[in-house]
Amino acid sequence: MKTKKLLKLLLASVIFISLFTVNAMAADNIKVILNGSELVFDVAPQLVNGKTMVPMRKIFEALGAEVNWISETQTITAEKENIVIIMQIGSPVISVNGNDIELDTAPFLAEGKTFVPLRAAAEGLSADVKWDSETRTVTISAEAKAAADYILSKQFSLIDDRLFINMPEDSIDSAKQPSRTNVFFSSQLETCLSLNRATERLYVYAYELFAVSSGDIEKDALAVIRTIDGKPDITFEYSDISKDGFEAAKIIPSSFDTTEKEVLLKSTLVKTEDNLLIMVSVYSESKYFNDEEKCIKLADDILDTLSLGSRTVNRLKRTEALWIYEMEIQEDYTTSLFRGVDFDVHHIMKTIGADDMNRPTMGIYMGWHPSPIKAPQDSKVEITAGKILNQDMEWVSYEHNGIFHHETIFSVPTNDYPMLHIFISADNEKDLGTLKAMAHTLILP
Repeated sequence: MKTKKLLKLLLASVIFISLFTVNAMAADNIKVILNGSELVFDVAPQLVNGKTMVPMRKIFEALGAEVNWISETQTITAEKENIVIIMQIGSPVISVNGNDIELDTAPFLAEGKTFVPLRAAAEGLSADVKWDSETRTVTISAEAKAAADYILSKQFSLIDDRLFINMPEDSIDSAKQPSRTNVFFSSQLETCLSLNRATERLYVYAYELFAVSSGDIEKDALAVIRTIDGKPDITFEYSDISKDGFEAAKIIPSSFDTTEKEVLLKSTLVKTEDNLLIMVSVYSESKYFNDEEKCIKLADDILDTLSLGSRTVNRLKRTEALWIYEMEIQEDYTTSLFRGVDFDVHHIMKTIGADDMNRPTMGIYMGWHPSPIKAPQDSKVEITAGKILNQDMEWVSYEHNGIFHHETIFSVPTNDYPMLHIFISADNEKDLGTLKAMAHTLILP
């Protein structure tokens, strides 16, 4: 009996000594070099499942991050500039700015320390990591990866595939967020992308100008600049940034107006393959416009990723479907859809030159709660009878600031969108008549 007990004790001792020796060898042999200098840990790194695990506070603080430990949930958070990393003991997932990435080895507690995967922690903070198996050395270069290469990795479609642009991974397309119920951006009129961080609030707005290019992008840029609604003391510069298969001009404000809620940083005017113009602008919220150089560089980097999309705009004479209806569309007129929570608005616009923003336009609201017709008090209002969709209706006509308007609201026999509100505007009687005649071609096939 004594012999068996002695053998068990000897066996346990051998196992313990063997485990200690293996861990000690792994710890003694793994070196971590950060920007040329060796990191010294009070508890040595460990190799687990082929992954180097290190004490979390030492590695994060060495990389310039602020570390927090939440004991109740055994959660680690590390923040550096615009990056937030979250890890949890026992969880094989790391969250980097809200994006979950699977880990081969989960964080764990040992020797009074929280161990985390070195590579995941360092790369999450935009560092470059290399492993030399022969010398068992991990080399970290915190500046090896360019910021633009690291953050501009998520591609977005602008204006329903008219253009494409790259943004940071934590950016969102505002029109596709189901929680947004009060502001909408049509996929065929404009697109709004947003980057919301603790230290940055950047927005990218893309507008389909429905303007025909003159064939000279610099001339187009000057024409657009003249129509920009800005303060008189802010001027704009432009430069031709065209490249193979891509004609564009960069438009830069000469100064930044931080008294406004949003500060315009830079814009790019793009000529599309169908010879129309699109404006893409980057703004910063003024209260987050603290690091001017950084914001401008990010705006430049984002705009530099612009590329042409595949969708073209039809400007031929045609019959076009507008939800359940059809309408005869005249030559040089475009259609686009603005979609809301419980309504759609189809826009019919005439394409004209870049130097004239008063383009003839018709909007057809289809929904439940149309806005009432409100002619300005100083306008002379005329009422004329008409018939659309075999429905008797009335046109309310008035002029304001040199623009002619026709509006009508009437109900239609459908359970989905029972109200139509048609509103027309043009600066001349000819285009006004063309739009009004198109409205009367609306049918339910």
